[in-house]
Amino acid sequence: VVSTQSTGNEGFPPLYHEFESFYHRNVYHRGSKLTAAPLAGVPGAEIDIIDRQWSDASLSSFKLSEKKRRFLNVGSYNYLGFAENDGYCSNQTIKEIGRNGCGVSSPRKELGTLEIHQQLETRVAQFVGKESALVFGMGFATNSLNLPALVDEAAY
Repeated sequence: VVSTQSTGNEGFPPLYHEFESFYHRNVYHRGSKLTAAPLAGVPGAEIDIIDRQWSDASLSSFKLSEKKRRFLNVGSYNYLGFAENDGYCSNQTIKEIGRNGCGVSSPRKELGTLEIHQQLETRVAQFVGKESALVFGMGFATNSLNLPALVDEAAY
């Protein structure tokens, strides 16, 4: 058992009482002031944050104010606005769901190839100047599932 009490430091708090105590006092509360900001809407290219008033020096509690501030969104994959409730992307998505259904973004082995998939691959091939192209709906699936099936083991 290691003692957490130091000698000769009467009147000072222990430098290391428990890791959790040190972490919460010196890291967590200060970090949450920067990172745990309450959002006031869907994050797009810009994001609205509700201002907070901190009630104590330890930054352990706060009250929300009526004031909102707008910031550039650099911490979300929605920087293009695809997840917003209204606007061009949302309206086009609703229109395409009506035309093609919800399975358009599903893996082809699950719901098959649709005409819109073929149109996209034709356009991508023309854009990059190749005979044909293969489009996948998600980066992780492309890397982990599809590329190994397309690349010969001797190639790497």
